[in-house]
Order: sequence, then C-alpha cells, then structure tokens
Amino acid sequence: MMMRKGGSFIFTTTTTILFMVTVIACLAIHIVHGQQNPTVQTFNKAIYDLLQDLDSEYGFRNIHWKYFGDHTLHAPRSTCSQATWPNTLGTNTTISGIVNRKYIVFGANSVTNIPKRFNCTGTFKSIYGTVNSGCTGFEADIAASIARRIGQQYTGTPFPAYFAKTSWYNTEKDNIIQHLNNNEFDIIVSGLSLNGTWNNTQNVIVDKSTLVDFTCPYFIDDNGIVKGKLALPIGAVPMTNFTTVDQIGIKVCVQKGTSMEQYANTYLKKATVVAFVDGMEPVYKTQAGDVCHAYVAPIMNALWQGKNYENLTYVDVIGDPVGSVAVGIRKESISSASVTMICSLLYVIVFVLFGMFL
Repeated sequence: MMMRKGGSFIFTTTTTILFMVTVIACLAIHIVHGQQNPTVQTFNKAIYDLLQDLDSEYGFRNIHWKYFGDHTLHAPRSTCSQATWPNTLGTNTTISGIVNRKYIVFGANSVTNIPKRFNCTGTFKSIYGTVNSGCTGFEADIAASIARRIGQQYTGTPFPAYFAKTSWYNTEKDNIIQHLNNNEFDIIVSGLSLNGTWNNTQNVIVDKSTLVDFTCPYFIDDNGIVKGKLALPIGAVPMTNFTTVDQIGIKVCVQKGTSMEQYANTYLKKATVVAFVDGMEPVYKTQAGDVCHAYVAPIMNALWQGKNYENLTYVDVIGDPVGSVAVGIRKESISSASVTMICSLLYVIVFVLFGMFL
C-alpha cells in the first residue's frame, strides 16, 4: 500500500505507536479495574475471620448463638472463600478514611430498640453528624466484630462501630443505597441481600450490584417455622421438623402477600395455610394456641421469637434459602461498562487517524 504524502510515513508510524499504546493502556485499565476494591477486600478478610472464629465471643457462631441459638444450622457454609488483607488501601477510598479516623459508621434502617438487631443506648458525634453508639444486637454485634478486626489489623487497636439510622426505601432518591452513595455513612450492615433489584435515581429497575459493591455474605436468609401450644389433631405426630409440620389437620399461619405465604403454599402439601393481613397476627394466634399450630416468619424473627417468646418453639426452615446477606460498600472505581466505552472510543479515534494517512 502506498503513502499519499512524504510526511505520511512519520504520521502513520506515530499513529501506529499511539494505537499500540492505547491497546496496552486499555488492557492495563481492565487489569486494574478487575482487581478488587480495597475496601471490599478488607471487609471480606474481616468477614472471613469472623466466620472462621469458632471460639471467641466475637466469632459468628457465638454471636448467632447468643441471640438465636441453633448456630450449626444457620451459620454460613462456604460462603466466603479465604481472603487476605489488601497490600494497599489506596487513596480517597472508604477504607483509607476509616483507618485514618479509627472508627466505622454503619448505615442501618432499624436502629431502634429491637434487641435481635440493634439496641442502642448512646450517641456519638461523627464526621457524618450525630450517630448511635453503645449498640448491641445480632447485626450490631456482627458490625462491631468486623470493625474490631479491621482496627486490630491496621492500628493494633479495635475500632468502635457506630450506626446511622437511614430509610430502607422511600423513593428512588431516598433509600439506604442512595444514602450510602451520598456519603452519609461508610458501609451498609442492614440485612442487605446480594440478589435482587433496586430502583436507581432515574427510577429504573437495575441489579443491585450495579449500584453498590458487596462483600461475601455473612448470613444466609431463610424462612423458618415456629410452633405454638395448640393441641395437635388426633393421629398427628409431634412437629419436630419441616416434614412433621406438613400433616393433614395442621394449620400454618402466614402474613398475606409475603414470601412466607408463597413459601407455605409452595412447600406445604398437606397442612392448611391460613393468611392474615396483619404481620403479627400469625405470631399472636400461634402463641395463644388460637387457630394456628405454627407460623412462618423470616428466619431472624423465627429464631428470635422461638427462643424468647413464651409458648413458642422454633422448628425448622421451610424451602430454599431466600438469599445471602452481605455488607454493602460504596463503589470506588469506574464501571466495567464505562471502561469498555472509553477504550472503544479511543480505538475508533486511532483507527480513523490511521486510515486517513494510508
């Protein structure tokens, strides 16, 4: 192929070099982008250690046992592969800010007097404003254990955990993920599942993973069955597991229009499913021995109520797990789609320049 002008050779050579540099640069961007967010990596390591800690009061097993009992059934299994602390925390990342200030502010939508999740007794003036302190409860203790491990790793002293109360979802611009991305707290610990969709700020339904980064899960969410004191039908065997709950004559109560109703109707083939509009009615009816032999509830509620409520006993899970609960982390790098778009644009520009001088 012949050159159009004498100077074209130099320009073409320059364009060829530019093309090669662009290819190498885009490959490098993809490699760097593919590396884990240092905040995610740090929290993954803390969660991995939390799940592997079988002895101390700060391990998942003992935290779970303290609030719910039944630690062997519901402790996560193989949900978090072996992780390592990152070599560098980067600059202007969530984790670098946390290490510099030496405390973590977690966002949660239920920072109220609910012992099984959060029960806070004080306040603390953080960089995000006044937040809750002195918190206990299953998720509060999980968060505190994570903060403790991160502080110990980077400063030799456990970091305290504080909690900012936030809405779960009111509108596309007023919800827990958007508040995270608005820098109103550091991290989400609030029963946030890995799977599912969310409305973005344009009110478009998208996969949650496009809006927030996730750690490996620390809890497997199920629906559970709790039994009460209502006498069993003649000929029925005691309810000791899911199979013995599903008997003719057994009435299992649920809240209408929920996943619990769906699960009960799907998995119970012999028992009668009774639905109530009020979410607490199945609990009260079962507790009083009125109408309901048992009820279905989210596993955290089922375990807590079965352990702490009079006349109620936790029985078993029902159906497949609902999802995996993880820590939500603010995204700190350009998205894969954006990287691809930028590199594609650079390729086009270089090809156009290259073609003009051939």
